Amino acid sequence: MASAKFEKNSFYWRLFAEYYTLCQAYWQLEDTDEWWEEVIGKCKEFSARYENDAFAKGLADALVRKLEEDKKRKSR
Repeated sequence: MASAKFEKNSFYWRLFAEYYTLCQAYWQLEDTDEWWEEVIGKCKEFSARYENDAFAKGLADALVRKLEEDKKRKSR
């Protein structure tokens, strides 16, 4: 089975490190308009920093979907 080792400071090394930090910052739902605006803004910044790479955008979208699902579960 093939595996990959991301060289320190390479594109994907930085992307995964920053995504981890983004997830840590917003993993817990705070359901206010201001918080959602901040989350969406930070996810857009993340995608833009990686030149709107499809993988980076997909990760940012996945975080937003996770938070939306948390909100739905909380409101049941």
